[in-house]
Parts: sequence; structure tokens; C-alpha cells
Amino acid sequence: MEHSPPKPMTPFDELVISPDLQILKLLLPYTPPDQQEFLGVFIKIFELKETVRFFVNARNNLLPSTGWNYAASSNTEIINALKPYISPSKIEVLNTFSSLLTALETGENLSPIEIMMGMLTPDQQNMYEMYSEMFENEMKGNNRNE
Repeated sequence: MEHSPPKPMTPFDELVISPDLQILKLLLPYTPPDQQEFLGVFIKIFELKETVRFFVNARNNLLPSTGWNYAASSNTEIINALKPYISPSKIEVLNTFSSLLTALETGENLSPIEIMMGMLTPDQQNMYEMYSEMFENEMKGNNRNE
């Protein structure tokens, strides 16, 4: 069985999951099967406890800033943050979406067809253009015959 490389921890997980808890998570597949369910549930409960503690402390200003800033995040920043966690095919869709958002953010006036084309994969764009040309040629031929 082929193994894909492990995905990095999300920035949020890095804030709430201690190194000890991470080790427990890594050891879970190697524990006896009759103990995996208990240990897995224990890990998730502990993660939830740490998450609640994190937000309580953040609300009470007991933690340093996370550096998270909703207002300062651009669509491109958000899409780039997602890329390490998704499949290559979804990255292609995100790149297309990112290009479209960039065009909209810069105030370019795009027609509905340009917007649609920006949402298609390169193969779909080629297919659209091929059928569009076929349709145009058919329409020109019908106009000549009338």
C-alpha cells in the first residue's frame, strides 16, 4: 500500500495540541486494537479540553496574540493557507478560483463568459472554445443558406 506524505499540522492545531498529545496521536495505530477506541476518544476529549482552555485564555487576554487577523486576510492568503491540506486536483480548482478573485478584487470588468471561463479547468476551457467555434461556424453556414 502506497503512503502519502503526512500533512503538516494546521496552525490552530499547533496552538492547542501539546507535543505529548501529538506523540499519543502518533502512537495510536501501534496500540493493541482493544485499547485504540479508548485511547482515540481520550485524545479527542483532551484536544477539546485544550481548545476550550485556549479560547478562554485568549478571551481573558492571558495568551500572546495568535497573529490571526480576519480583516487583513485576502482571498489569496486564505487559498494559499489551504493548499498544504488538499489534493492536487483541488489545488488546481483553487488556483483558478484565486485568479478569478484577483481579477474581481482589482476591479476588472469581466463578462459573465469570462467569469465562467475562469472557473473552468484548462481542459474544460478548450472544450468550451471548440464547441463555441463549431456553433459559430454552424450559425454562419445557416445564415449563408437563407
